[in-house]
Amino acid sequence: MVDYLPKTILVPLDEDEAYTGCVEFVHALYPEKDRLTLILHYIEPPLAPVYKGTPSSPAMREKKKNLLAERREKTKAILDRARRRLVELGFSEELVQEHVQERELSVAHHACRLADMKKVDAVVVPKKITSKLEGFLKGNPTPDFLHHCLVSPIWFVEGRPSTERAVLAVGPENTSLRAVDHAGFMLAETKTLVDLVHVSSRVSGVISSGVETKSADYLRWESSSQNREARTFMDESVRILINAGFTPDRIRLVVHPGKNVADSLLDYCRVVKAGIVVLGHSKPGGTWGFLKSSITEKLISSAMNLSVWVNQ
Repeated sequence: MVDYLPKTILVPLDEDEAYTGCVEFVHALYPEKDRLTLILHYIEPPLAPVYKGTPSSPAMREKKKNLLAERREKTKAILDRARRRLVELGFSEELVQEHVQERELSVAHHACRLADMKKVDAVVVPKKITSKLEGFLKGNPTPDFLHHCLVSPIWFVEGRPSTERAVLAVGPENTSLRAVDHAGFMLAETKTLVDLVHVSSRVSGVISSGVETKSADYLRWESSSQNREARTFMDESVRILINAGFTPDRIRLVVHPGKNVADSLLDYCRVVKAGIVVLGHSKPGGTWGFLKSSITEKLISSAMNLSVWVNQ
């Protein structure tokens, strides 16, 4: 029997409760929550520059005192609301932590820095954020989180993803194996089934196989010298999942036809009704320049009722 390790997940909060879909997804994924710590991270809006430091007049000092009190009260209400919701969902109150700080940089920058400090296993954010909160990240958080969360994996959540099946993108690069390793660690104790999917322009139709008894089509595919590198990464991905605690019957091997990896993965997710897709994201040359044509952005921007897990 595998002894599963505790896990820690960071959830950035906002006053409009866009985070609720994230915590409901985590709730559905982990029916057993006794090894799961959640860190609720709230960024308070800064006071106006005129209140920086010690105000010069008694009236200004009193005004600053009142503003800080109002902000504390608002922050407490937001955290209390989030904590109540988590307890309703079955999370242990003792395993829910809170972290509050004043905004100096972007929300993503603060969240990713805290994630690195706390060594969390994932940062869970909604695909889209809309908030009246002054200074909170609005619109599409993808580029900012990908720019700053270079260590901690990010889970983008859209709609109400199913947790029954996850698609793990397997490509010939080490970021792909790191993503599989992350998924193995986070999913082994769940009931989620996993499909290891390699997208190839060399096949004309979907090839699907079990792990212990491989299909004839898959055996033909892996025996080709052209597919040696891809087969090596598929085999290594299976090994990683088995070592994480997966049984072979939870793993499916898939070779999917296509030249556009993102479109192929999205098509496959729709067909098998997968609610999770996991991939490794690498930046060309290590430079920040998030291209709209990239696999990662395409997956996230097109996601519907899907959680996209990005490991860098």
